[in-house]
Amino acid sequence: MNYYETLPEKSRRYRARRRKLAMLKLADGGPIRCAICGCPHDEIMHIGHPEHRGGRWHRKMDGKMIPWILNTPIEEVRERVQLECPYCNAWHNKFKVYPPENKRPSWLDSLREPSLNGDGEN
Repeated sequence: MNYYETLPEKSRRYRARRRKLAMLKLADGGPIRCAICGCPHDEIMHIGHPEHRGGRWHRKMDGKMIPWILNTPIEEVRERVQLECPYCNAWHNKFKVYPPENKRPSWLDSLREPSLNGDGEN
């Protein structure tokens, strides 16, 4: 059993809501998209570090990144973090650069744009 399974349902919803608010702040209240490739699927989005300063910074923050994002001016937040899809995040972690446009996986294009009205229809 992992940590998230042991949390009460109310606490999981609270954490998910706070994470969504942090992602909205990073997106300036607009659509949540990957800063690199534009992938529009917020349910798979990561909060990444553009200059690979994440490890030491996370240890210093002691796991308090979401509250820091929500309580810090957006200019300072943008210097440290950005929204990334899992593909761009993994490529950046492995090669220390972001993927070129022609290396973008085709499955990202096959995913349907998320619904604007929430009922599955665009």
